[in-house]
Amino acid sequence: MAKKHSIVAGLDIGTSKVCAVVGEMTDRGVEIIGIGSHPSQGLRKGVVVNIESTVNSIKRAVEEAELMAGCEIHTVFTGLSGNHIKGFNSHGIVAVKNKEVCQRDLDRVIDAARAVAIPTDREVLQILPQDYIIDDQDGIKEPLGMSGVRLEARVHIVTSAVTSAQNIVKCCNRAGLNIGDMVLMPLAAAEAVLSGEERELGVALVDIGSGTTDIAVFHDGTVRHSAVLSVGGHSCCVDILTPMGAFDQRPHEMRNEVLVYTTEALAEDVEVVGTVTVSLYAASTAIDTDFTAKLVDVHPCGMAINVAEGIVRAR
Repeated sequence: MAKKHSIVAGLDIGTSKVCAVVGEMTDRGVEIIGIGSHPSQGLRKGVVVNIESTVNSIKRAVEEAELMAGCEIHTVFTGLSGNHIKGFNSHGIVAVKNKEVCQRDLDRVIDAARAVAIPTDREVLQILPQDYIIDDQDGIKEPLGMSGVRLEARVHIVTSAVTSAQNIVKCCNRAGLNIGDMVLMPLAAAEAVLSGEERELGVALVDIGSGTTDIAVFHDGTVRHSAVLSVGGHSCCVDILTPMGAFDQRPHEMRNEVLVYTTEALAEDVEVVGTVTVSLYAASTAIDTDFTAKLVDVHPCGMAINVAEGIVRAR
């Protein structure tokens, strides 16, 4: 039973793939014991457009992670993205009771800061305190227990569309999973890649996914700005392929490959430019002599752009 309580699972439901990770809490931190992924077919720009396809992708990814970890996953922590995510800064002020800041005062000032007009079709996803001000003394990170008569708080509020969040929860529930919590995707990425010093000095995190680009700006250790753009790697690939007259169904898989073509047949690896290693492809029988070849940049659409030509020696 103790092992079950020490297991934590994360689920990243992306536009191009769904990833699941299982970790075990130890004295040294979290030890990854299982991972799984499966292509995502039910999302567009971070928003669910096909529930059944999304549920199937979640199940496949979770099953793979469960198989590797040797345990069953019932609760996951997942992220939320999409251009429906909006972030803004707010400010709240309250009077301090008993002239000493207590937890109740902190709760009251956060409630005052979140008391802003939000459309009925949106909900607050996260409230991130930036700093506190006590009697005109600003830059306070931990005001608990400090003396004062007026407490102010600067916070960053992240909101999301109610239906988009509900669709993510519905997909997870249909896959047999409960949601432990939902977090903003750029904040989750920041926890993985940013150090405390970087957040203090100031840094902009840009996470370019397949369908969206997540942005989070940090300064003085806290979030100052967050946004999600509905443009990702998929859009870039489509922009490249469209002028070529190619409409690949999976442009996010496009990659540039340097290939060597000759009129002779050869099936060996050769070193052609710098550290780039390529394979030779041809028609009939292999040869073991030097030959003249052309280097071409080949796209999935079949178009080839001549790069260089010269003598190539097979290894």
